Amino acid sequence: MPKYGPQPNQFSQASATRPGQAISSQLAGSTNPDVASPDWDSPGAEVLLGPGVFGNPTAQISGDSVFPDLVGDFEAYDRVEAFSDSQSIDIAWSGRLSDKQERIFKIRMNVVGDSNGSPTTPPTFVIKVYAEGATTANPIFESAVLDAPSVSTEFSIDEVSLTAQPINQKRYHVVVECSLDDGQILDCSRPFVTQE
Repeated sequence: MPKYGPQPNQFSQASATRPGQAISSQLAGSTNPDVASPDWDSPGAEVLLGPGVFGNPTAQISGDSVFPDLVGDFEAYDRVEAFSDSQSIDIAWSGRLSDKQERIFKIRMNVVGDSNGSPTTPPTFVIKVYAEGATTANPIFESAVLDAPSVSTEFSIDEVSLTAQPINQKRYHVVVECSLDDGQILDCSRPFVTQE
């Protein structure tokens, strides 16, 4: 029968006597030059948004996260796949600026599609960005309808392309609206966002 929880002699004496000491000293800003302080909330920090949330699906489409290819392009993708023609689904990733940050400076993400042997009708997608505090539910960025590339390709959105920035609690969403036909697959990496 498996045993759960810490087992005797599993941890060193130092970690057993003062659990969390190393973590709390790093979070407080360690003065030890060998220990890097976290900088996720510093201006200019680049953050990786968490797994996407799938929404607004039509009947014959699915969405899931894919284990990263640890040898090839090294991406962890959120994947959508259609089981009949003319299907659609959205993927949304959530972000938030810290108290020290005022703006989204750049968004980068990779996209790759599999057209299931059809060279004339690849999967298509639209990238949108929504920001808290915008006066309407309209996105602060909206790309044209794009054909999914057959190899992983990075797409980026610069600050000058955004019509507003998040305010109040400074939350935002990066959304990809996907349109696919039967057997097609579209993979989107989790966005990297430079926040300043």
